[in-house]
Amino acid sequence: MALISKKRKYAASDFNYQNLPQTRKEQFFDLLKHRYSLLIKIGLALLLFSIPLILTIFCDQFFKLGFDQMLKAGELSEEDYANTMLLLTIILNTVYIVDFMVFSIGIAGISRVLRQLIYSEPVYFWHDFKLGVKSNIKHFLLNSFILGLINFICSVVYVFYGILSLFGVLVTLLTVLIALPFFVANLAYTPVYDVKIGASFKNTFLVCLSMKFKILLCTLIVMFPSLILLLPIAGLSTIIFSVILVFLYPIILLGLNLYMYNVFDSIINYVYIFVGNFLLFEILRKNW
Repeated sequence: MALISKKRKYAASDFNYQNLPQTRKEQFFDLLKHRYSLLIKIGLALLLFSIPLILTIFCDQFFKLGFDQMLKAGELSEEDYANTMLLLTIILNTVYIVDFMVFSIGIAGISRVLRQLIYSEPVYFWHDFKLGVKSNIKHFLLNSFILGLINFICSVVYVFYGILSLFGVLVTLLTVLIALPFFVANLAYTPVYDVKIGASFKNTFLVCLSMKFKILLCTLIVMFPSLILLLPIAGLSTIIFSVILVFLYPIILLGLNLYMYNVFDSIINYVYIFVGNFLLFEILRKNW
């Protein structure tokens, strides 16, 4: 019996330097095409470390929907409902702080994996993941603790005054316009530059000032998928969020890091110099 062999296809020309991605945009689509399986591993790692957070979100939605129904049915008075919601908010948002810190361990690990991927360095997933945790964990634990504390304050303010009150709008604006953009930028900054936490915070702040409104757009893209958690159906929103976390969030984080690395190239690596681990502020002021 004759052997059947497939006809091989050959490239029209030899592979050369010009075939490599020349821009961050080209690199993004090249990595998406050739390293998607690695991105799925990143997503699965994120899902693993987000399990406590997802369970807390589910409990949050389940209890709040239950107490809302009890209020509508007349089983709870408005005063009892308010006291119950305040106690529930305090308990759950304290747990959220711990959940954020657990999730930050996964972020610390995958941040190095993404850095190796972008630098075109060999990636040994769990080895690089462990190295990322070891080198970045202090920064990310502190960041997640602060974010959890901000979330706690916002939630309590919303319960006492309402989200549309003066205090509610104020804490929302401070969180959306200052806190979240800062920590999104620091997410990309930390695995690249080996500096102390104080220097990292100061340099990230200067980078955010230089980026102006672009960092707000980056923050919107990173946070947008989490809006699915606003669906008023306990369970469904967390399931959808879990799927997004595995298949979409790694792509978003890849895009964020590629863009921020490009920003670092143009701002820190090219324009600014380090003086005692701090960016020289005068250079930023002259280019503002």
